Parts: sequence; C-alpha cells; structure tokens
Amino acid sequence: MLAIRRSADKQQGLPSVVQLRLAPTPAQADALAVAVQVCNQAATYISCLAWQQRTFAVLDLHRLA
Repeated sequence: MLAIRRSADKQQGLPSVVQLRLAPTPAQADALAVAVQVCNQAATYISCLAWQQRTFAVLDLHRLA
C-alpha cells in the first residue's frame, strides 16, 4: 500500500512530487525502459510541434498533438 501525505497547504489535488523505489524483475525492467523511451520520443515530438507552431499553452498543445 502506498500512503501519500499532503501538507496543510496541499490538502486538495495531487502532490507535486512522489518518490518511490522500484524493484522490477528483469522483464519488467526491460518493459519499463521501453515505456520511458516511447514517452521521451512523444515528448520530443510534442516539443517540436510546439516550437514549429509557436504554441506553448498546455491546452493548445493537447489539441495539436
């Protein structure tokens, strides 16, 4: 079970940072590495779109991507 404590200032919404330690099996580690690579490729693509279109607002980027 993962317990997340929120400060008095952040009683609503998700915490900004969560630290955890992963202990994946070798197969899970490989799958996680692939997932991170795909995520990074998507972020790079969206960054290129943002600069080409000079659009940097999150909602506008959602619409573009």
